[in-house]
Amino acid sequence: MNLRLRPFSKYFFSWAKTNSGGIFLYNLILFIIILLKSAGYFYPFVTLSNNLIVLFSAILAIPLLRAGERMFFLLALTFIFIASFFEYWQVLIWSERSAMYSFEMLLIGMLLYVFRHLPILSKERKELKGK
Repeated sequence: MNLRLRPFSKYFFSWAKTNSGGIFLYNLILFIIILLKSAGYFYPFVTLSNNLIVLFSAILAIPLLRAGERMFFLLALTFIFIASFFEYWQVLIWSERSAMYSFEMLLIGMLLYVFRHLPILSKERKELKGK
C-alpha cells in the first residue's frame, strides 16, 4: 500500500466502523426506492425520476452518513468535471444531467454551510444566550 494512502485508509475504515448502521440503512432505503421506481409503484401520483432519487439520496446522506458541506462541495466539483467530460465528447444528455446534479449538490452544500455557520442558527450562539 502506498504511504500516502495509509492515513486515508485508516480514517475511512474507522469512519465505516462508526457509521456501519447508517451505511446499511442508507443502502437499504436506496435499494427499496430503486425497486419502487422500476415497478412504477407511485406512477400516477409521483414520478420517481433519476433526478429525484439522486436528490433524495443526497439529503438522506446528511443524517445517515453524517455528510457535511465539504462532501457536497466535492461532489459538486466531481459532477462539474463529469459534465465537462461529457460536453467535450458531445454526450449532451449526460452533460446536462451531470450539470444539474452538480447544481443540486452545490445548493445542498451551501444550505448546510449556512445552517451550520450562521451565528443565529448555530449551537454556539444558543449556548451563549443561555449564559
